Amino acid sequence: MVLGLAASRAAQAAQSHDPKILRLVEALRDGLGLGPEECVADHLLACGLGRRVTADQVAACSTRFVEQEKSRGARPEVVVVVGREAQALVLESGLINMNASQWVWAPIGTGRSCSAVPIDDPAQILAEVGAALGTSIRNPRRLRRTRLATRAAELLSVLGKHDGHRTKRGESADWRTLRHPISALLLQEHLKGRLWVAPHNTSREWPYIVLDVDRHNAVQEQAFDATLRKLKRHFPNSLFIRSSSSGGVHVYVRLPKGTYYRTAARWMRAYLTLRDIRWKKITGADSKVIQAELVEVPPQPPRLPFGAGSSILGSNMPLAQQLDKFLGFITSKTPRDYTRAKHHALRMLRREGIELKGRWTPARRRRLDAWILRKELDLTDRSVTAKLPAGDPWLAVELNDLPQHLRHVAFTGIPAYGTRVRWTHALVEALLDRVPEHQVRALMAHWLKNRTHASEDMESDLDYVVQETGAIITGAYRRIRGVPERFWTEIEDVLRRLWRALHRPPSSLLPPLHLQQVRDPHRFDFDDLRKTAFFIARAFYAEGQQERAIFAGEFERFTGSNTAHDVQELLTKGGSWLYYVAPSAAGIVARKFRILLWPRRRGEPSLFVPP
Repeated sequence: MVLGLAASRAAQAAQSHDPKILRLVEALRDGLGLGPEECVADHLLACGLGRRVTADQVAACSTRFVEQEKSRGARPEVVVVVGREAQALVLESGLINMNASQWVWAPIGTGRSCSAVPIDDPAQILAEVGAALGTSIRNPRRLRRTRLATRAAELLSVLGKHDGHRTKRGESADWRTLRHPISALLLQEHLKGRLWVAPHNTSREWPYIVLDVDRHNAVQEQAFDATLRKLKRHFPNSLFIRSSSSGGVHVYVRLPKGTYYRTAARWMRAYLTLRDIRWKKITGADSKVIQAELVEVPPQPPRLPFGAGSSILGSNMPLAQQLDKFLGFITSKTPRDYTRAKHHALRMLRREGIELKGRWTPARRRRLDAWILRKELDLTDRSVTAKLPAGDPWLAVELNDLPQHLRHVAFTGIPAYGTRVRWTHALVEALLDRVPEHQVRALMAHWLKNRTHASEDMESDLDYVVQETGAIITGAYRRIRGVPERFWTEIEDVLRRLWRALHRPPSSLLPPLHLQQVRDPHRFDFDDLRKTAFFIARAFYAEGQQERAIFAGEFERFTGSNTAHDVQELLTKGGSWLYYVAPSAAGIVARKFRILLWPRRRGEPSLFVPP
């Protein structure tokens, strides 16, 4: 019997065990040749009694082990106690006999005792349990990777252009993001199984989109097989690949030429939402509804295939031949699954009054994003945003201009299992533009501890989630870099001179010729113009490029619709820091501009929000 600490809310609602415990059970069955009835999963605490588990609760819940032995004769030979917290609790609650030289499982009332094995590192579970049972370990068949690693250049050649990558060494390690493309040498290490690598910041067309079917919580685990069957029916021409040893699956869907990854991800989310495949809701014993994301469509490509634990689903071919099949799939010119799914989404959205056919503009992108998120949260135009209690620090933040879905999450908490990191990033990004860094950290810590969240990580280890959120905030500030203080002083001086010229007394001479092109200069608020200039400048330094395309939406962000022309005239022709370079390129509805205050010095004092 493999014992975890406590059954999560999702496990209780799904009436299943947590996937992490089930993975250990599967490893024992495969490695020791045990049958389904010979190796089972369980928890010290099978019912939800709060976030913090105590020894008294474990002792009270342990009576069911005695009842199982008396009613069914269920007497385990070995009990595996997983994790240090669980081990401390079984000792404190008296489930382990401390008089013996080794750990002995002996709850009061059981007929006989048995061996107990404490496990901290899951990699050691086979050796420890095999020794306790006196059973030899089956050596798993190892897939040869030497020939596979020599073909890293072939795999690299079919990927699209990307400006960065992420690496991860081991399941328990964190992903590390770097600002340069994947190299053939790094991809060799991935194919040898020494690390995982994923493309990042895909800036051009991409050959495929990935649907990620995870097994992180009990709801996902319960629906996993049914979810795969549905996806195979809807994407018959796509490639299903086991992502890692966790047992999750990546579905590779071929994209038409010229399709950007982020754009395809939006259409896939819309299609899966419309087909009722993306989410699952179940009602627990406490009558509370729990929602989990069954199929995620990451905004960036996930880990590449054929790393450690990765292979084509159901295939027994050597990995080198599996790579041949993957390369043939990527180079084929038959993106039928994606084209069919996108056309279906267009038709169904049109029936709901959302017309998205035609040129892909930022306004249409935002409209599709808003529809997807409103469906996720079951929000309508008449939905009332929850009210915060008096004294909540979030009341001091100006959130009225946030989309409805983001305000809802800020006020109520994480809505569904499997979405914590995504919503955390979204809230951090919103706060970056509103308050200084110390307030961002304080607000996010308060949000984590004072909202109701659907998150297994937060139920099991809140301290880890707080620490990870701090790392997310640090990474966000490193990415945006900020506007150097010396440059912002110069930009603000230009804006003040411009403002004085626009608001001369009626008896004064006409404003300079370059300001006479502004159609309606008196409709602007100086603070709105100032914030527009700041965030446009910050975007240049964040991208690390002196020239970039700026859409009309950036000029209108604070000044309102139909103001892009006047704001552009004021910031370019009326100053000396932003310069118009070229008209919009083919297929891109944005003009190119250059910032003249360049370059930014490494480590110099910078501002992240307008002072």
